[in-house]
Amino acid sequence: MLYEESLVKLGRCVNGWEDYFMAVCRDCPRRCGVERPDSFQTAGKMGICSMPFAPVVARAALHFGEEPCISGSRGSGTIFFSGCSLRCVFCQNYRISTENFGQEVSVFRLREIYDELIAQGAITLIL
Repeated sequence: MLYEESLVKLGRCVNGWEDYFMAVCRDCPRRCGVERPDSFQTAGKMGICSMPFAPVVARAALHFGEEPCISGSRGSGTIFFSGCSLRCVFCQNYRISTENFGQEVSVFRLREIYDELIAQGAITLIL
């Protein structure tokens, strides 16, 4: 399903951009259909991932532990997101993925984080 298909249009335009609101979440394979809140501070139901609409970043840093073709000599910009709904038995990041670990960030702040990692020398970005 396309991202736009999981959004419901509010029907107004602001500076040429249409506003959208996440009505029914179908972003992961679980397709739980919950109406996610705007943030942790907003009332609303949480789906299997227990995450709000905004991205939740657990860690963002240069990472040197990948294969040389991925991280090179300057490192790979790695961003760990919270809220995985898959619950894999052998997950190496269980605390990050299931225990609401991390900080909620805006999409604009997430873009700044990407730019900061690139400025630090990251040759790739791993999300």
